[in-house]
Amino acid sequence: MKHLEHLLITTLHKKFDDHPWVSVYKGTGTESRLIHARPEQKMTVVQFRAYPGARTGLHRHLGPVIGITTKGAWSHHPEEFPYQADSYICEPTEAHRFHNGPDITEVFYINLGDTEWYDEEGREVIGRTSASIIVERYLQGCEEMGLPRPNVLG
Repeated sequence: MKHLEHLLITTLHKKFDDHPWVSVYKGTGTESRLIHARPEQKMTVVQFRAYPGARTGLHRHLGPVIGITTKGAWSHHPEEFPYQADSYICEPTEAHRFHNGPDITEVFYINLGDTEWYDEEGREVIGRTSASIIVERYLQGCEEMGLPRPNVLG
């Protein structure tokens, strides 16, 4: 391996506590902290926290989304919560929503694409979020709370 010594290996390292919790989707009973983003690759890594009974709007992912639940239980169904701590999911590409169980839940999401948001009936696309928009909203939320802007790019 002596011939590889000249290569500089750079490992990105982030401490979660350096990234504050922000209510990005106000009124949903959720908050997030953006750990890492590469907008040019449509990638975000988000730690997501949901309070009891929280739910998100109807949406669908346009690229792969991996979820790792570290606390609590949740589902895409409003009454059953099989996605529990120490479990992995790969999000569907069909329209769905997040439903939280009776306790606080935390999930790490690795998102590799945009997300389309629908009206409540699922008939019309009412918005779209990209990695760039997620970065913008998160940093704006930090500023609104009087918190420093963490370095989420890398």
